[in-house]
Amino acid sequence: MDGAGAAYVTGFTRSTNFPTANPVQAANGGNGNRDAFILKLNPAGSALAYSTYLGGSSGDEGRDIAVDSMGSAHIVGQTFSTNFSTANPLQSINGGGSSDAFIAKLNPAGSALIYSTYLGGNGSDTGTAIAVDSFGDAFVTGDTASTNFPTKNPFQVSLGGQSDAFVSIVTSTGSALVYSTYLGGNGSDFGRGIALDASGAVVVAGSVDSTNFPTVNPLLASPAGSYDIFVSKFNTIGSALVFSTYLGGFSQDDANSVALDTVGNVYLTGRTTSTNFPVQNPIQNGLSGVGDVFVTKISEINVQPTPTPTPTPSPATVSVASATKTCIPTDAYPRIEAQPAAGPNFGAIPEQPPTQIRCTFEAEVVLDGVSGNNGPVTLTIFDGFSPGLFFDRLTASSPTLTVAGYTGNVLTFNPILLQLPPQTVLQRFRISFEYFAFLNDLAEQRIPQQNCITMRFNDAVTGRLLLERGGICADTNVLVPRLTLEKYANTTTGLPGDTLKFTVIALSGGSIFLQTLDLDAIIPNNTTLVPGSIDPPPTRVVGNRIEWRGLGPINARGALPVSYSVTIDANTPADAKLVDQAFAKATTPNFAAAGTRMINAASNKVTVMVMSVRTGVDLTLTAAPAAGCPLTIINYTAVVTNTGQVTLDRLRLSLYPGTEPVAGNPEFPIQLDPLGPGESRTITYKGQIGLKQKGTLVDIVTVVGRPVNNGIQVSELVGKVATATVRVSPPGISKITPASGPPGSSNLELKIEGLFCSGDGREFSIELRH
Repeated sequence: MDGAGAAYVTGFTRSTNFPTANPVQAANGGNGNRDAFILKLNPAGSALAYSTYLGGSSGDEGRDIAVDSMGSAHIVGQTFSTNFSTANPLQSINGGGSSDAFIAKLNPAGSALIYSTYLGGNGSDTGTAIAVDSFGDAFVTGDTASTNFPTKNPFQVSLGGQSDAFVSIVTSTGSALVYSTYLGGNGSDFGRGIALDASGAVVVAGSVDSTNFPTVNPLLASPAGSYDIFVSKFNTIGSALVFSTYLGGFSQDDANSVALDTVGNVYLTGRTTSTNFPVQNPIQNGLSGVGDVFVTKISEINVQPTPTPTPTPSPATVSVASATKTCIPTDAYPRIEAQPAAGPNFGAIPEQPPTQIRCTFEAEVVLDGVSGNNGPVTLTIFDGFSPGLFFDRLTASSPTLTVAGYTGNVLTFNPILLQLPPQTVLQRFRISFEYFAFLNDLAEQRIPQQNCITMRFNDAVTGRLLLERGGICADTNVLVPRLTLEKYANTTTGLPGDTLKFTVIALSGGSIFLQTLDLDAIIPNNTTLVPGSIDPPPTRVVGNRIEWRGLGPINARGALPVSYSVTIDANTPADAKLVDQAFAKATTPNFAAAGTRMINAASNKVTVMVMSVRTGVDLTLTAAPAAGCPLTIINYTAVVTNTGQVTLDRLRLSLYPGTEPVAGNPEFPIQLDPLGPGESRTITYKGQIGLKQKGTLVDIVTVVGRPVNNGIQVSELVGKVATATVRVSPPGISKITPASGPPGSSNLELKIEGLFCSGDGREFSIELRH
């Protein structure tokens, strides 16, 4: 429920008429298969504020729902669909396994998806529980059997057994993972519930079948039975466990939900079948049936004992009033390696350095000693970088910061001391620094790259953690340029005097548009350029080289084609190979400075074989009738014709039927007798429209043959494809027209028009007169 008392519900439905209101998805995506649903009831429960399907063509289930302070609903669940409804996804496609977890966020009105994403790998993955913090970040848990489940800054880097629990945090926009980790041992472990404390630390609970599940400060260090409960608490950045324990008895025990109170006590509920389940101050002292519900409260393990009074003052209360991070430019290039010249008319491309990225951080920290506390506090700042993004150098800071180290893509600053002056009960401290970073290779990077600050405050005397604030992030879009060439000819063989058309397609396959393109085409020897055939017009033609300069721009993932035609010279010998070549280089905008950057070059070629004779085959397929009712017999006629100048042998005709087969047909594929130049062969067969067939039925035939002269093959195989369609006409009345007879007559004519089928599938009409 939200603060106003509105109720939010998720689950799944097989219904095609599930009640919807202002839906993001109006219909069941699986046409009666399971779809998740999300609905919001007004506080009185009298009307739907919104209600929508969410899913694809296979089974999808909503498992849990949470609402943030803005009224946006966050949903987690499981999808078996390869076309699940996504929006601004962190992971746009199924991870390759049988199912994935999904996470989705609706805007407060329920009218649009802020994001919707897959989360999974090559095994079975399920999202089970979700919680949301004050920033709108989503914390999810579930189980994964994938060996490549998406991780980031993981506590546990790989799958420990048959299945593991997972814990993942997704930013409020759904654009990045804050962290994501496996959690499990050598058996089957499942995350079932998740909760957050005031500092943003995660507590997760579930079921464990592993004998080596990670434990820290455990109540029970080893399993008591076949399936036990686990309860684990991470620190706020997910890098370590604060505590982790087994809980259970001899038999199977499962936790289904977890919650925290304001002082960090953990509350669990679920099901136990153990007769010796641990109890303390119980309302019910023993198992009453096959399985019972349990409710358990675990005191906050991290609570420090009451300190013995000493002359040393306790630290002030710490809070972060504001914290922001920016990186400029927001669009950056990685390093581009040196490349050799693409062609004879282009020079080599030198190495191009990466874009320097300038990042700044500003925060306002408040120390509150109003209760008399004014002991010193240490602040340690960590900056975590995405793979491929590298720290360069610190240029300024206030107060003075020094770098402790840069390991594992985490930049750590040496701690600084914050302390209230004497007689001061409240003071604000401004923390700022500036540094440079860069991208270091040309591999496709995740877009955007993200680097995130974590601020950790400790008691300077005892080292006790006072506050940890993370998720202060800046994004950098990685501009990865890609230039490739594709080369095509309108035929692979030709005769002297034939005209050949060549097409070159320049492809921008990266994440940034190509600003300019320089392209050279080298036409083959033994050919002559056809005047006026060059499109677009070239910059110039020098001998057998066509030059284009300054073509473009080409959008990211876009293409730019050029084409030209040549005639094969009359004296070109048979078996000559005509090689047409193309070379290109391109530039992209340099967003960090004026001018452009040169990027990788590309080349390609295509070969046409000159023949001494022309070869070819034609194939047609007709169907009669072209429409009919179920059980109608269709007569098909295929005609194969040799359109070349030599004999075709080893002819094979294959059939891919759309209608149902009929007894007495020839057996396909059919081996045909040789065909001389200009000769044809006719083959007939029958098909029948099936009782359950609908729409348009397509029969496909193919023919392949070998051109020979005096028994010697003279060219590559030739072939052709032909199709014929038949429309299935469902029977029924389309029109009834009453008409009166001649003047003074009492006759009434009734004309019924439509399609009617007899038992053998024939069509007929009915006309009634009275």
